[in-house]
Amino acid sequence: MKQAVVALLFILPVMAFSAPPSGGRAATTRGQVVIGKITIKGQRKIEAEAIRSKLVSKEGEVYSDANVRLDVQELFKSGFFYDIQVDREDQGGKANLTYIVVEKPSVAEVVFNGNEEIEDDELREASALKAYELLDLTKVAEAIEKIEKLY
Repeated sequence: MKQAVVALLFILPVMAFSAPPSGGRAATTRGQVVIGKITIKGQRKIEAEAIRSKLVSKEGEVYSDANVRLDVQELFKSGFFYDIQVDREDQGGKANLTYIVVEKPSVAEVVFNGNEEIEDDELREASALKAYELLDLTKVAEAIEKIEKLY
């Protein structure tokens, strides 16, 4: 029995880095620090505004460590990122936040090699893998099982 080889090409995101925080303390209003600016870095496919809409923290509101943790949780729940870092830089009496995201890679192309008994279209249908979707290793493992059963 011949075995087919499944090759997946991935588009890997490029990670962006921001300068480390200044280490200074922001001025407070009644003991609370206000968020000055929120910047999103590292995204390639997802718009910064789409990411910003998921954040609990908002510009002009009081800074909260708990809200930043919720921001990170919400971004991870979206399923688009495999790394998220938040830098805080205190400047001009306000806390500026930079969310540095690393998107999950996308499948650029699904290629079948060595399949003489079954056509590419049948394998593609059985695998349910599609180009330009986010890489999901569980889905890849399921596709491999389906193809093995097909053979």
